[in-house]
Amino acid sequence: MSARQKRPKTAVDQYLSILFLETANFRRQLYELNKLRYRVRQAELSARNRAQAHSRARAAGTRTSDRPRLAQRHPRNTRPG
Repeated sequence: MSARQKRPKTAVDQYLSILFLETANFRRQLYELNKLRYRVRQAELSARNRAQAHSRARAAGTRTSDRPRLAQRHPRNTRPG
């Protein structure tokens, strides 16, 4: 062992050691937080895009407010013949 490792740590050395460990822990937590924020943002954007696609599909479909649904040609709505 070197002479530096054998000598007892001073209060300043102990303080700096704890400070460096806490800084590393803080950076790791910040990284995890940013990663989770990114995932939540992506999920929100995906949900918004799905909702917009769904509303566009409904607007382009046959279910419009100016046309009654019963007028659609569906086997259930036709007379047996």
